[in-house]
Amino acid sequence: MVSKTKKRGKKPIAKSEPTVNKQAKTVEKKQEPKIKATNKTDKTMPWKIMTGILAILLIAVIAMPGNEDTNSNALDETTAKELAETFIESSLLGPEVELDIESIEENNGLYALNLTVTSNGQSQKATSYLSLDGKMFFVQGMNIDEVEAKTQDTTETTETATTTEYPKADKPTLEVYTMSFCPYGQLANKLAAPVAKLISDVANIEPHWVVYPTDYYKGQEDKYCVGDFCSMHGKYEVEENVRQMCVWENNPDKYWDYTLYIAANCNKANLDTCWKDAAESVSVSVSTIETCATNEGLTLLAAEKELNDKNGIRGSEHLRLNDMQLSMSDYRWSSEKLKTLICNSFNDAPEICDKTIDGAAITGATTGSC
Repeated sequence: MVSKTKKRGKKPIAKSEPTVNKQAKTVEKKQEPKIKATNKTDKTMPWKIMTGILAILLIAVIAMPGNEDTNSNALDETTAKELAETFIESSLLGPEVELDIESIEENNGLYALNLTVTSNGQSQKATSYLSLDGKMFFVQGMNIDEVEAKTQDTTETTETATTTEYPKADKPTLEVYTMSFCPYGQLANKLAAPVAKLISDVANIEPHWVVYPTDYYKGQEDKYCVGDFCSMHGKYEVEENVRQMCVWENNPDKYWDYTLYIAANCNKANLDTCWKDAAESVSVSVSTIETCATNEGLTLLAAEKELNDKNGIRGSEHLRLNDMQLSMSDYRWSSEKLKTLICNSFNDAPEICDKTIDGAAITGATTGSC
């Protein structure tokens, strides 16, 4: 079985890194005086210092100084820690503020820096992130559950007015881009599975995979890549992505149950045997998947990479409806919401759309970087 999506694609979109760096430095320059002003006028609340830093870093990704080579090798932890410490102290903190980077560890393809900022005896902890090559420094620290809980009432009362209008089609197509071990990607599969089982006869519900180039992991290709194709959580994730592609190619009706088994039972430590248990649990031939992965794996990865480049895919999860990216607020985390979005995108919705997908909102781990 050959996936029709292999024929699609365009040349990869050219990167514009210098422009991003220039814009980021401009933002940094404009924001720095505000941080220092906060330190001067309110020395009793160091958390405001971190708020200022977060505001800067969440507005734009900041390019680290002295690392203009986009293909530089990954730094060791000691060098990365020293580089981050110098950058934060010289560019983001005032003279009366102390920084302590308590630990650094590799986490999902990035260095996670657990740090404490102290002013006048009061401290605020935070976690910042540094790319492995020391070039990009940024923060990801929003708790999705807490943010969504605070806005749930407002969202529900204005849902009809704020839901995005998506293109219509005689037979809508939903594309679900994930990584096999991304917690958000696994939740997206859990979200899409009941929708696919309900309306796959009248709509196209297609799984796809996030594939990164080797440039992202220069010097660590053996750890993160298979051939020219890489994934954020490591080589084992690329290999499992390929197996999932092969299940979709050969047994599409078993695909969603297979991925849900993987998410619930398998991890890096047990994957070599666990994926076979997953296949057997849904009556998929292990030998067929192994043969497909060996003979077609690189071709399948190349096709997905081409789609990634065409559609600007950069992370997991990423959902597209009739070739338009879905707004997360329109579907997270309800299968019934997702079904409704698809049904509203029909030119003439079929009767099956009148059926409700029962069950509570999809829940699970919503931490990690993907």
